[in-house]
Amino acid sequence: MGMRIKIALLTVFCFVSVMAVANERAFQEQTTPFQLSICKPVQLAGELRSVKGLRLNVVYGKNVNVTGLDLGLINHTDENFSGLGFGAINYVDNTLNGLNIGLVNTVGSRANGVMLGVFSNKTEGYTKGLQIALMNRTEELVGVQAGLFNKAWSVCGLQIGLLNITEFLDGVQIGLLNVVKSKDQYPIMPVFNVAW
Repeated sequence: MGMRIKIALLTVFCFVSVMAVANERAFQEQTTPFQLSICKPVQLAGELRSVKGLRLNVVYGKNVNVTGLDLGLINHTDENFSGLGFGAINYVDNTLNGLNIGLVNTVGSRANGVMLGVFSNKTEGYTKGLQIALMNRTEELVGVQAGLFNKAWSVCGLQIGLLNITEFLDGVQIGLLNVVKSKDQYPIMPVFNVAW
């Protein structure tokens, strides 16, 4: 009988522990209208919470999703960012919808909007909009890249820079050297390159 009580108590303890952890995670994933972060993890709301409103990051802040205004030195969003981001480094793991202004802007999956960077803008996947920086990179571009160095796997739009490189072009390249790797005739052109 003592063994049955121990098993029952152990089962109850495990169940309560799992429920407490699940409850804490559900609480953490809630949304807050304001976030102040000194340097993660020293921030008002935990990193598992989303922000809909204003996020101020003194040094480094991280949250799941951010919708609204994001200001700080290093702004990190785990999933999706929608709004205006202004920081030295803006990093969005998944999707950007809006405007990011910084020294370096990086998006992990899709960028819909404008990326204004001093040094670089990089989107791992699809960019629909505008990238302006010294160096711009994306896999697929529907829009405009403007900088010293612009690179995309495919471009439907315009690249303006000293060096523009793409595999496939449906648009125009303007620059010192323009490369369209898939073009049979004149894949490398000075001044401009066109493909439809």
